[in-house]
Amino acid sequence: MLKPVVQMFAIGAALSMVLLSSASASADPYDSDYHAHTGFFLRMNVGPGFSYVEATDSDASVSGFGLALNLSIGGAVAKNLIIHGDLYTTTAFDPDVDVDGGIDGQVDGMMYNSGLGVGLTYYLPSNFFLTFGAGLASQSFVYDDDDIESDAEYGIGTRFMFGKEWWVSSDWGIGLAAQVSYAFILPDNSGDDSMKIHALTTSVLFSATYN
Repeated sequence: MLKPVVQMFAIGAALSMVLLSSASASADPYDSDYHAHTGFFLRMNVGPGFSYVEATDSDASVSGFGLALNLSIGGAVAKNLIIHGDLYTTTAFDPDVDVDGGIDGQVDGMMYNSGLGVGLTYYLPSNFFLTFGAGLASQSFVYDDDDIESDAEYGIGTRFMFGKEWWVSSDWGIGLAAQVSYAFILPDNSGDDSMKIHALTTSVLFSATYN
């Protein structure tokens, strides 16, 4: 599970370098595209996150703090309105296991709540932005012992982000954002058709955007 995440951000970093090297150092502030949300869109986010996963009909939950990573690539369909593909994940390091309301122990490893989907971002004139996305969601564990990875469970997920960016060049902006994601998952291998998984994550993110 770690390898796709690392590859995702390696690709994003490579795209960033290409875009930076091709950007004009003497951008015209009177150009209609100067500090405008038009054309190609690339956004990368990283920051601390919290994950909470609960299984119905079992009185058990798993929760913990970790790292959130997002990558969005797309383009503007109108000024300040962008549609993009999204790849995101929130990890929890050694999360706590809660059974019947009491802390029962820890998972020796990492919990992943991830998603792949489509999103829509709208920028306000003050460069505050709102993002909503939906698509395929997954939930899995990687255990410390021999790097054993559990089978991923899949479902549907949504995410919402609200943030603010500041221009640092003609096309680049950096900022901060708060994100909430939710996933509804029906396990394939639980042996209980009535069991459902609800996964909720929250995060505070640093944002770097080319647009």
